[in-house]
Amino acid sequence: MKPYRIQGSKIEVLRRRLDYRTAEGEAKFLLELDEESALFRQNILTAEGCTDFALTGADTSDVEWMDGIEIEETRNPMAEADRIYAMGEQAYVAQKNALTVEQQLMLTQLGQQQAIDALIMAQLGGTENV
Repeated sequence: MKPYRIQGSKIEVLRRRLDYRTAEGEAKFLLELDEESALFRQNILTAEGCTDFALTGADTSDVEWMDGIEIEETRNPMAEADRIYAMGEQAYVAQKNALTVEQQLMLTQLGQQQAIDALIMAQLGGTENV
């Protein structure tokens, strides 16, 4: 079970764990966003014959960094969330902060334009900005 879900285009970390026994006696658990959601789910499971409920906090230490990340438009947002989770926090932050090809090109063009402006000023004998 994944410790996160997609709501709209945002990743939400599931912070509550609901342990229970099925009507057949099998131990199971669910992860939910908050206590209210877990209690709602507990009511449904009770109607199905489940028992022995225990609501605790889920260990979210390895996914807390993902909470609130906006997923770009994609056909399968959960697959994108899975990809982000698999790459890990450091790789995700590095990817997010990396300059795009367009941004790199713009910086190169800006540097070239500044060099051209400096040459023009030198030829004109001026020191003011063009």
